[in-house]
This record gives sequence, structure tokens and C-alpha cells, in this order.
Amino acid sequence: MNDTQKIGEEPGGQAYPATVAEVFDHGMVILNRGVSHGVREGQRFLIYEPNEREIEDPESGEILGRLERVKATGMVVNVQDKMCTVELTHGATSVGRRVDRRSPFQAFPGLEPGVAPRESNDSSGYPEIGDKAKPLGLQTV
Repeated sequence: MNDTQKIGEEPGGQAYPATVAEVFDHGMVILNRGVSHGVREGQRFLIYEPNEREIEDPESGEILGRLERVKATGMVVNVQDKMCTVELTHGATSVGRRVDRRSPFQAFPGLEPGVAPRESNDSSGYPEIGDKAKPLGLQTV
């Protein structure tokens, strides 16, 4: 890793976003990033669903980016060479259950602490294989 490279950045390119490779119903997900990508135990990740819809600045008309539907945050509890295990700490942890902790996502409907279990089998608000993940608080070395 060189002086200007960021944690989680592969030499010659960005390692993020990562992709959710597996989901466990007890609040754990596997990401397709590991030690070889600079992931460390204790590192925090944001799990989200990317959206194709571009957001346009109403004043300038400039494209600001794409909407990211936040699903959860979590902390790396195990790191291997090419993957890591993330324990979810905020947001959805399994279908019909949510982590009941102070959530920084109160502005996002459906991610408030203490949300009652859902009646349907719709899992769109929960991490799924193929969702994306990016480190929270990415720092330079």
C-alpha cells in the first residue's frame, strides 16, 4: 500500500463497492472483499441497494449521482484473503427482525429502531446477495 492509497483500495483501482456474496438469517453477511483488498477486522460497512435512478440538481441540472437505498450497517468480525464476515449492527438483520439500537438512519423510512416484524415475505428492505457495500469512514493511510 503506498502513501496515497486508501484503505480498501486495490493497487491501480478502487476495490469498492463490494458485493454481498452470502446472507445468513442471524444477522451476518459475507462480502467479496478481504485481506487482499485491505479489509480489517473491526472495519465498518454500509450495505445498500443501488438504484438506476439518477438524481438531478433542480437548480443546476447537474447529475448528482444515483440513489443508494440503505439497508444496514455492520462490522467486520472475520477476515479471510478474499472475503469477510460482517455482523450487522443497524438496520435489517433478517426477514421480520431488526436490530433495536440507536440508528443513524432515522431519516430513511423502514430503518428506524424497533420496527415491528413485517407480515409479508417481501425481503426488499433486508440485505440480499448482490447488494453493494462500502466502508464507512474510509481513511487514508
